[in-house]
Amino acid sequence: MSDRQEFKYNPEKLKNLILYVAEQSKDDPYFGATKLNKILYYVDFRAYRELGCPITGAEYQKLPDGPAPRELLKVRRQLLNEGRIALQNRQVFNYVQQRIVPLDPAVDTGSSFLPNELAIIDDVLLMLRGKSGTEASEMSHDEAGWKLVGYYQTIPYETAWFPPQGTELDEESLAIARDALAESTPHGHLSFATSFRPLKGANRHQALGHPGPEIHDHRRRGGGDGISGGWLDASGGHSQTVAGW
Repeated sequence: MSDRQEFKYNPEKLKNLILYVAEQSKDDPYFGATKLNKILYYVDFRAYRELGCPITGAEYQKLPDGPAPRELLKVRRQLLNEGRIALQNRQVFNYVQQRIVPLDPAVDTGSSFLPNELAIIDDVLLMLRGKSGTEASEMSHDEAGWKLVGYYQTIPYETAWFPPQGTELDEESLAIARDALAESTPHGHLSFATSFRPLKGANRHQALGHPGPEIHDHRRRGGGDGISGGWLDASGGHSQTVAGW
């Protein structure tokens, strides 16, 4: 039996998040469908790691261009039918960029998001500002969650505890993590919320089991720097926090 946390998907929150991101990105020449998907992914997975639960509860799948919410097309169609957005196609070099243009008045952030949720959203927007869709896609390919599952499979939220982008995961470490996935729920979700650093030989550590109260408390509060939470190292202790994720 898995003790994995279940999160209720909130379609209204996903709608408001899309509208807010589109409004904040209206002057971003790189803002298209690919970049939107990456912003949503980083927002929800960082919220899970820092706050203990994602903002929208959407389920993310592995696509060739990186993670994307399974519910995105349905929600986008609803926003179109409600007259809250328009789709705009722009020629960018040799491809067509599809942008969401908000038609609604600005989202009431006070009623739509908690202050700590809004802080995460704004930090992710800042992190990806100036990056093209291709760059954001390549950045997401460095995430352990994207590496650990097959195409079109669900990326477990628990992978937010794995080392951040820029940390090289050797094949042995990836094999350990895949074994953990195989031992989890029938849906392929991790049954634990721990992480590991890439280790080899006798020093490798398989981070199994449920984290203790100290770990849960750290996840709820976020990191001491107020920017990001810490990852767990191979011994079960906290690694240093990494700003910007």
